[in-house]
Amino acid sequence: MPATSSLATWPTTSAQTAPHCIANFCQRPTDLPHAILDSANKPKYASNTEVSYKCEEGFVLNTTATLKCMIGGEWMPSPYDVGCVPVRCSKPSGIDRGYVSGTNYSFGAMVAYSCDKGFLIRGEKRRTCKANGEWGGVLPVCQPVSCPFPPPLKNGFIQVRCSPSQIHVGRKVEYICDEGYEIAGEAVWTCLKDGKWDRSRRPRCNPVQCPEPPLEENHLVLRSLDSDFGTVELSCEDGYVLHGARTLRCTPAQEWNDTFPVCKQVFCGPPPEVAFGDPSSAPLSAPSYFSSIVSYSCMDGFTLRKEGSVTCQANGHWSSPVPECIPVECPQPVEIANGIVDVQGLMYLSTALFSCKLGYTLVGNATVLCGESGLWIGGVPSCRPIECSVPKEIPNGKVAYTKLQFTHAVTYSCRRGYRLQGPETLKCLANGGTVTATETLSCTPACLGLR
Repeated sequence: MPATSSLATWPTTSAQTAPHCIANFCQRPTDLPHAILDSANKPKYASNTEVSYKCEEGFVLNTTATLKCMIGGEWMPSPYDVGCVPVRCSKPSGIDRGYVSGTNYSFGAMVAYSCDKGFLIRGEKRRTCKANGEWGGVLPVCQPVSCPFPPPLKNGFIQVRCSPSQIHVGRKVEYICDEGYEIAGEAVWTCLKDGKWDRSRRPRCNPVQCPEPPLEENHLVLRSLDSDFGTVELSCEDGYVLHGARTLRCTPAQEWNDTFPVCKQVFCGPPPEVAFGDPSSAPLSAPSYFSSIVSYSCMDGFTLRKEGSVTCQANGHWSSPVPECIPVECPQPVEIANGIVDVQGLMYLSTALFSCKLGYTLVGNATVLCGESGLWIGGVPSCRPIECSVPKEIPNGKVAYTKLQFTHAVTYSCRRGYRLQGPETLKCLANGGTVTATETLSCTPACLGLR
């Protein structure tokens, strides 16, 4: 270049531009959401250097992952064209008798499953979109909701309008009482969607109330009462006979299924006839009611054997045994000491004859009569020993004795110088006398006896 006295300049024309410097490096690419720069952590990168991005779990690149540093300091393609977008799952599968809620199918999003009315979900209710683009968990199922079998009913039963093994939502059951009972409480129960009944207190079956039986005024007796079947068994008071139904049942209409029976008074026939006897309290032809008593009396010479009366019983028969009139019989007369009894018979009006042995005399009635009461009339006699009279005293003598009765003797003796004329001893005889009269006895002087 030639030297000049002034600064040299480059000629310029309109077709030329001034030269300038351009960068031969690039700044570190900007950080992107959910993206990680897969290279050394440097502030600058030389031209022609390539770097790449990778996404966090659950995200994917929407374009190429590699950037190249171009001369001039620009990355190609621009980092702003690179993005990590969430992974998307396919539309979740549906379920029978149910539905799925949620429209976001991106990574981390959840959808919820629900069942139609009357069905209950079994399994996981929610599923989450995973990083691999698949839904997590297991697909749930919808099973029909069923209520447990309702509690049993005493004196009644449960009518189920569906399968008794499963009672689904909306189904109804009805409590029904047995015949003779009426329901008290809510009879119809409905199965709710939560598997519970709309009622919690079960009803009761109360016996149907029929009018009180007219017992007292009709002489009826309540023999038994069966509350389970609503039946009564009736009988009559003693002395009455039942005419009509013995058992009645109370119907659901609160009425008895039959008219009440009637109790008619028991009558016995005429009282039994008794030979040699007559009823003393009622004529034979008069009818007798229950518990009537007929007493009997016997003719003279007869006495009642066994019971003296009969009673009209509840079965319409007279009581037994029947009275019996038998001849009066006196006991065997008692034996008397030193006596003899001659019994002519023991029946009514028979006689017995009493007598005494030798040397005895009878005191009392010799004849007794068997009376109508069965006792001897006349008393019991006795035999008393016969007694002789007191012996007379004789002049110049004396008499000695211990007793004056039959077989006993008296002894006579004379004073000294006298001699007894006659027997010395006199014996008392059975007739009350002695062998020798006392008038023939005497005591004479002894000298007279020597002449």
